[in-house]
Amino acid sequence: LDEHTATTSSLSVEVKKEASSLIDSSLSFEQKLELAENHDTAPGVLEALALDEEQGNPGDYDETYALRRQVASNPNAPINLLLKLVDDEENEVRFEVARNPSLPLDLMYKLSEDEILVSGVAQNTRCPSALLEKLSKIKDDEVRGNVAANPNCPVPLLKKWAKLKDENIRGSVAINPSTPVEILELLASDEEVSVRVGVACNPECPNTLILRLSEDTESDVRRYVAASEKCPVEVLARLENDPDLDVISQVASNCQTPQTILARLAVHDEGKVRVAVAQNPA
Repeated sequence: LDEHTATTSSLSVEVKKEASSLIDSSLSFEQKLELAENHDTAPGVLEALALDEEQGNPGDYDETYALRRQVASNPNAPINLLLKLVDDEENEVRFEVARNPSLPLDLMYKLSEDEILVSGVAQNTRCPSALLEKLSKIKDDEVRGNVAANPNCPVPLLKKWAKLKDENIRGSVAINPSTPVEILELLASDEEVSVRVGVACNPECPNTLILRLSEDTESDVRRYVAASEKCPVEVLARLENDPDLDVISQVASNCQTPQTILARLAVHDEGKVRVAVAQNPA
């Protein structure tokens, strides 16, 4: 961290006051939290939200903590602010810094040596493959699971871990968008429901596997197929008549579901389905 010490000095009182003036004092805590979450929020505003204790209700520690945590996860947070928050008194705030894709690589390597933050580093979408390879050797289920789900995870490691006995690791491999199709095909027939669900949730899952999983004997798997934005229209049409109400509700909620299907589900006997149609933004 020594290399960045000088950078943190820019967090002066004047800068914080100037940034604070950009925030409407009439904003509610919920509105400030939305600002902290928005990736388009100006860095100066994020700085003010995170460092000005008056941004929460006076004396409400939970609100100021929630703002710091949300800002720490925002990719638009300035580097100097992340350097400040990495020393936060709350580990959850520091964890969000470790996950932040804007984190400098040298600091990412440094935080990977922290037993509390290493799992967050393993989640970081900018974590280099070489570091993920190193982290994969850590005997910690959470760390290994995050490595397996990281898009930068080396393919040879994904192929190896797809055959492990640990269903949680296999599930992480199943949901990883970088997992090769031949491995997804293997995992789509996995004995564990959670692993097949992972394949159904994978944004790169090919239509051939979506079709196969749409006929899975477990309704949980079919439910996630019905929720997928990649689900083909012909599959949605079949699943609208699924014996499981939750599967039908997911069809009704899917923004890719055609209006013809939504029109039929809008007069479904079950209120849960009709509500799902009404809430569908399509």
